[in-house]
Amino acid sequence: MFYDRKSNYSLNCLLVVLPCNLIIIDYGLGNPGSTHHSYTFQSTWITRTTWCTVPFKKMRGGQLACPQNIYNWYVAKICVCVEHAFAALKEL
Repeated sequence: MFYDRKSNYSLNCLLVVLPCNLIIIDYGLGNPGSTHHSYTFQSTWITRTTWCTVPFKKMRGGQLACPQNIYNWYVAKICVCVEHAFAALKEL
């Protein structure tokens, strides 16, 4: 069995979802729950694509430019769609 950082039984489940229709196009399952999400993410083909990007991070004491804030806003909207996909799976 796999334990997470709080000693509960758990597994990481990574889903790659199309935000427009919530179709799952890839998944990763089986890493222990204590495994960091970035390690789980590296086990999928999605990391080898050129269109896979991450949000901009604000440097300590700095600010993001307006285009970076707008980009992060759109990424957040996509994250909400992915969360909806997880909720739909839980209802099955």
